[in-house]
Amino acid sequence: MTTRLRGRSFADGAITSAKIAADAVTADKIPANAIGSSELDLTANYAFTGTVSGAGGNVLEMLAGVCDGRTVTVPSGSYTLQNVNAEFPLTTSYQDITGSVLSYTPPSGTKIVVYRYQCSVDSEGYSGISHFKFFIDSTEVIPAYRSLAPGEYVSQAHHNSEYMFEWPIQCDAASDDAANGKFSSWTSAKTLKLSAREYGGSYGLRLHHNVWRNGDGAASPYNLAVPTLTIIALK
Repeated sequence: MTTRLRGRSFADGAITSAKIAADAVTADKIPANAIGSSELDLTANYAFTGTVSGAGGNVLEMLAGVCDGRTVTVPSGSYTLQNVNAEFPLTTSYQDITGSVLSYTPPSGTKIVVYRYQCSVDSEGYSGISHFKFFIDSTEVIPAYRSLAPGEYVSQAHHNSEYMFEWPIQCDAASDDAANGKFSSWTSAKTLKLSAREYGGSYGLRLHHNVWRNGDGAASPYNLAVPTLTIIALK
């Protein structure tokens, strides 16, 4: 026999969670649309002390910003991006690329950290042959090395485009292998950066520079192409 009780038979607060048996309220006992905006405010902020499983994708956090000195706050902490306020001509010696340097600690549970850096490249001489290295702390990640020749081999070097470097770093490897971008764990800050040089003096390349605008040369402030940096922690 089923006994039905009317809601008005109970005083406010009479039924507490302690009086409801575990698993007594199942999904099939809750009518469709029984919980509306008056019962759950979807515009409010809620703090969860447990773990919500089965929700969302595999992104734990994404740190993204323009390299203009801004501070970006994500669950793992606050990070200040470098302030790029000038173009960056390459030389025949390796230099750390402005805007590319960040000391980062991923949140707990991270399996992959994706490093992504995007900047403008301008070949000043011939094809602008250049060499790019990716470092984790002081170790170069060998398979991440890139050679770039953005222009054609002509004396009028007109090439001006965007270059994006991206590399996934493994955080749950069997053992540490920094030279291949693999770590068994990552619980403290590691410095990520790109370093670059040009092939030779006749193959000039500069970064963070817009050459053209509106059918003419790009004048200040439009000649500065500020780079962007993105770090994605995946579970």
